[in-house]
Amino acid sequence: GTSSGTQLLKDINPGAGYSTSAFFTEYNGKLYFEANDGTNGDELWVTDGTSAGTLMVQDINPGAGDSYPQLFIVYNGKLYFEATTANYGPEVWVTDGTAAGTQMLKDIYPGANGSNPLYFTVYNNKLYFSAQDDTHGNELWVTDGTTLGTTLVKDIAPGATGSFPAVLTVYNGKIYFRANDATNGYQPWVTDGTTSGTQMLKNIYPISGSYPGFFTVYNGKLFFVANDAANGYDLWFTDGTDRKSTRLNSSHANIS
Repeated sequence: GTSSGTQLLKDINPGAGYSTSAFFTEYNGKLYFEANDGTNGDELWVTDGTSAGTLMVQDINPGAGDSYPQLFIVYNGKLYFEATTANYGPEVWVTDGTAAGTQMLKDIYPGANGSNPLYFTVYNNKLYFSAQDDTHGNELWVTDGTTLGTTLVKDIAPGATGSFPAVLTVYNGKIYFRANDATNGYQPWVTDGTTSGTQMLKNIYPISGSYPGFFTVYNGKLFFVANDAANGYDLWFTDGTDRKSTRLNSSHANIS
C-alpha cells in the first residue's frame, strides 16, 4: 500500500518482453495465474509471493505454443480451469498445484476443436459449466471431479444445434442461466442438477427470445435484464417461479 513497497515481483519474460500475467486466483495458499516467459508461451504459473517461488507449474501446450489457462475456479480441493493444447483444443483441466497433478479432466470434444468450457459454477458439491461435444452442440455439463463423472446434464436443444447455456448463477438452491432450446429463443432457464429438473423458467418473449442477462442475486430475489418485445430490454426479477418472474419497471435500458 506504499510507493516503496510496490515493486516488481519477478521479470518472468526477461528484458523488454512482457509476460502478460493475468487471471490471478488464490488456491491452497498460493497465487495461480497465466504468464508467458518468452519461451513456453502463455502457460500456468504459481507464486508464493517471492521471486524464487514464482514458477511455471507445467508447460501444458509443449514448446512455444500457448495453452492460455483461464477461468480458474477452486472446487473440491483442486483448481479447475480451461486450457488449450494442439491435440485437444480448449478443454477442462485440473491441478493440485504440481506438474504431475496438472492434467486434462476429460476430452469432451475429441480432436483439436475442443469443447470450449465456460461459466464454471460450483453448486451442490459439483461443478457445472457449458461445453460442446461432437453430438449435442454446446450444452450444460457437470462434473464431480472425475472423468466418468463428467457428463451432460440435458440436451436442451435436441441434436447438434446446442442451447449455449450462459451466465450460470446460483440462487435459492438452484442454478439459473440463459439458454436457447431452438424453439423459443434465448430465455431464462433453471436447473436442480437433474435432467428432469432442467427447464425453462418463463417464456418472456416467445419465439424471438428475451435474451436475459446480468443475473444478480439481491434482497432475496434474482434480478436480470430481458426483452419482452413490448418494453424492450428492461429490468426483471424472479423468486424462482414462473408466476413471479416479473418486469420491475419501464426504464427501457438499451442493452446490446
